[in-house]
Amino acid sequence: MNVSPLPYPLQLEKYWLKEVTFKAQMEFQKTDENSGAVLPRDPNLSFDVSFIEVSEESRQWISWLTVELKDPEANRYSHVFKLEIIGFFRVQSDFPGNIEHLIEIGAPSLLYAVVREMVVHVTSHSPSPPVYLPTVTFYKPPPEEGEATKVQEVVASSPKAALPPEEKEKPKPRPRVKKASPKPKATSSAE
Repeated sequence: MNVSPLPYPLQLEKYWLKEVTFKAQMEFQKTDENSGAVLPRDPNLSFDVSFIEVSEESRQWISWLTVELKDPEANRYSHVFKLEIIGFFRVQSDFPGNIEHLIEIGAPSLLYAVVREMVVHVTSHSPSPPVYLPTVTFYKPPPEEGEATKVQEVVASSPKAALPPEEKEKPKPRPRVKKASPKPKATSSAE
């Protein structure tokens, strides 16, 4: 089957690794129950996602994704890790849909693909079995009319959000301040 893929409206321009921590658990013993695959709802696997709009004009966004695997009893996984990745994104100028919803789903999905590959690559270079992270989705249904997305809540909490809409577009000119002239000194009439 010949396929012509379409460009995704959210482009990952670059990413940085802010924190990368891996630890091999030397006491780990492979069994049938702990093959190295992490289950999607494993309570030891945690995610944290954040967003910020850099420029409304150029449709630039930054997203942070932290993925952490803990193993308090040191017997379930061959490695534990924490990765924090920062992605720099641009939304296509002709994208007609809800940009915030696209960011909420697309940004962590693209960053998570990088994290998954990094985890399996690093953990495969040890005598223990590699850690395979589950395939997950960050999808959630589009917000109802009037319901704020997570991105809108973050943007709304910024100082810029407190301005009326007409003042968000262009900077407000500073009011001219009239300096009061000094008061004349009182003179005494007894001379």
